[in-house]
Amino acid sequence: QVKPNDTNITFAGFVETDRELEERISSADIMLISLKERWTGISVPSKYFSALANGKAVLFSGSTKSALSIWTKEYNLGFVLEKDNVEIIGNKLIDVSENINLISNLKNNSINVYTKKFSKKKICDGWSELIFNTVVC
Repeated sequence: QVKPNDTNITFAGFVETDRELEERISSADIMLISLKERWTGISVPSKYFSALANGKAVLFSGSTKSALSIWTKEYNLGFVLEKDNVEIIGNKLIDVSENINLISNLKNNSINVYTKKFSKKKICDGWSELIFNTVVC
């Protein structure tokens, strides 16, 4: 959708090193995460968890039935972009850009929710509990 005269929009190329990736991830306050509707229930983009682990707010575009949509709303991690709420989300993004407390709250929620729900330790501990508490017949 970007036209040649859209000079205020650029797309970054692929990163070649871990350092470049770290710099790119840390440069944004809000990370856009998209998932095609037909992939709902099949795939969860790891960049979602990278965003949370790095304390970034999320702008998710995908099915409202997706776990990412549900978590983003439930834990106040950012925004879920849908066909019928583009203007509303646009206005919320303007509000965030004008009020540092709003983005700070979203960023704090992201890192806290990651630590409590999705961190490697939390997930591994959950798997261990499941495996060791399962009765084998």
